[in-house]
Amino acid sequence: MVAPWFFGGGAQAALLGIAQKLHAAGAETTLIVLFAGSTGVDVMRPHFARVVELNCSKSPAGVLAAARTVEPHLSEVDAVYSLMRGSHLVLGLRAKTLLPSGRPFVATFHQLPSADSAGLRGWAEDVLVRRAVRRATLVTAPLPRAVEELCAAGFNEPQRIVYEPNALAPVSEPPVAPRVGELASVRLFFAGRLTEQKGLDRIAALLAEVDRPVELRIAGAGPEEKRIREAVVGLPQRHTVTFLGELEDVRAQIDWCDALFMPSRAELNPMFLWEGRQRGRGALTSPIPAFRDLAKDGGVILSAENGSIAQAVHRLAVDEDTRGKWFHDLQVVAGPLADPEAPSRIVTGLTEASTPQNEEEATGRGVLILHGYSAENAGDGLLVRETISLVREAFGHIPITLVAARPETFLDLDVVTLPAVPTKRGWDPRTRSVLKGINGFDAVIAVGGGYLRAGTLVETLKAALVHGPQLLAASRASVPTLYLPQSVGPVRPGMRSLLRRRLSKIDCVMLRDDRSVDEFSGPTVMRMPDLATAAVVRGRRPGSEVAPVPVLSIRAVHGRVNPDIYRLAERLGEYDGYIQSTTGGNDDRPAASTLSPLRTVPRTELMGSTGAPRVVVAVRLHAALMALAAGHYVVHLAYERKGFGAFGDLDLDPWVHNVNRFDPVRVSEQVNVLLTDADIRAEYDARIESASVRIEAARAAIVDRVRTMRGSA
Repeated sequence: MVAPWFFGGGAQAALLGIAQKLHAAGAETTLIVLFAGSTGVDVMRPHFARVVELNCSKSPAGVLAAARTVEPHLSEVDAVYSLMRGSHLVLGLRAKTLLPSGRPFVATFHQLPSADSAGLRGWAEDVLVRRAVRRATLVTAPLPRAVEELCAAGFNEPQRIVYEPNALAPVSEPPVAPRVGELASVRLFFAGRLTEQKGLDRIAALLAEVDRPVELRIAGAGPEEKRIREAVVGLPQRHTVTFLGELEDVRAQIDWCDALFMPSRAELNPMFLWEGRQRGRGALTSPIPAFRDLAKDGGVILSAENGSIAQAVHRLAVDEDTRGKWFHDLQVVAGPLADPEAPSRIVTGLTEASTPQNEEEATGRGVLILHGYSAENAGDGLLVRETISLVREAFGHIPITLVAARPETFLDLDVVTLPAVPTKRGWDPRTRSVLKGINGFDAVIAVGGGYLRAGTLVETLKAALVHGPQLLAASRASVPTLYLPQSVGPVRPGMRSLLRRRLSKIDCVMLRDDRSVDEFSGPTVMRMPDLATAAVVRGRRPGSEVAPVPVLSIRAVHGRVNPDIYRLAERLGEYDGYIQSTTGGNDDRPAASTLSPLRTVPRTELMGSTGAPRVVVAVRLHAALMALAAGHYVVHLAYERKGFGAFGDLDLDPWVHNVNRFDPVRVSEQVNVLLTDADIRAEYDARIESASVRIEAARAAIVDRVRTMRGSA
């Protein structure tokens, strides 16, 4: 494992996580530190069998010396891992000698390539960095934006460049809950190397316009420390800045603060931000591209474009709900990164050549999953996870590649993710390459859902641009193909024959509602329940009592909310809200904001396993099905054919209505009966129990169908 230096930053923490996983896998590791001046090497020593410090100078001559002196240490190893651009640069000087073909070599980038490549020096360095990185069997970066840049710049073949999040160290101490109420003063905390990149030299200007007192603590050391200390001398007395020096453990300070403070000029995916998320703390950051990307997951308040943090500090102080949501949601987001059992592509890339898990896994070409959408739409995320579960059940731990509209939302899964939505420059080259080489997979499987629609011009364009190339590639594939339970349509008359012709080329198309079967029947079509119904019958554990307040979850349908929804809300009186999807054109928050719930129930609460069952009125089908799986009683206001199909499969036909023409009085009466009548709830549960036999049998048949695909590849 080759690194240029260590100063206690995120790259060092990431390498430590990889070293621990390699040790667990039985690998003996040597750490080589190329350049002199590191302050973080001693922390790393206990985690390596051997540590070698070459102590070369940080100069062109030192780079040449490092390339020569590192050779004997690499000559006998089974695999090489290069941590940062500085080590790629050194290895690139003598790439063929230091990185012979046939030996696993993995390279990781911890900064955006565009930032490192700027200027004449960056261009010159890139020549050598590419010489090394193009010999890599795997290239990783901890942010999708960096992956895109690496592909666009041609650092390696697109299929070898993947997102790999940095691992977090597991912690046993529970995090401290945030302060409640409006904050008289705001506590901010920064930890990291004190360099110009981190932007702390701007503290005086950033805090000058902030009226509310700020308590800022700074942990770390570095070349800019003196300048930063000088910058805070003239701050207004209402603000305090405390320098803590270098800290080995920052958890107590994270628990103390209201938010992390990161006014950086440049970042990729800082470990410090994830350490905060791990303990339920968000961050107040500069509006640079990396933080804009990370803000999509929540937990980030961006400062104004002009750099002012006054509005961000005010929001942090007065918005107790945001701080509370951070505490609950961000721990869930960060949790998989602290799982010591979680798979690592880096570790696999370094060890798989010498220690394949089994013959099946070593020779498998893998499965391609098409038509994924976004995990931010919880229903579509559920269908992707169900699809992966089917594949794993049928094939074992075979490699999986997922094409999805929002691939970054599925990064917690042990799959390669590729984007499905074209940009102004066209389709991502990795996705084009995968679709072009589709016959290199063992099987091609499409997730379930309702994405093959062309009822309006907008739907037609979306389907043509995003899903058309995937369907075209699958229909031309010579390997086995399967489309999991779908709703196809509505489709404009001119498109129906084209879509039917393409689907007829798929080996098996499963449809989840009778209307789709009527419109697209054929020898390769079969009727099957929505995959999410299996999650309902497997996971449902109803309780004997229900909470007295119902839940209303809505969305806009074709750009509007049916006025009868508001009449229903008025008849319900007191109710809670719930938001199922927050992504792109499927963002339910604008529609939900037109209601007046007592509160908005977070997903972790409604879909969790604690608390009494609720009575839920849901417009989105998968909000309804996930609520059923969590033990709730649901009245579904369906806006598409899929809702009637799923509730019919569950034998819950009386509790599904057309959202565009339902009777608010009848629905409110059904809600009231489910709230008050234990016998009706018992009947509801009995219907699902009766349907479970059919649904489980259908799922088993799907698994069998998937299992046969590989044998016929």
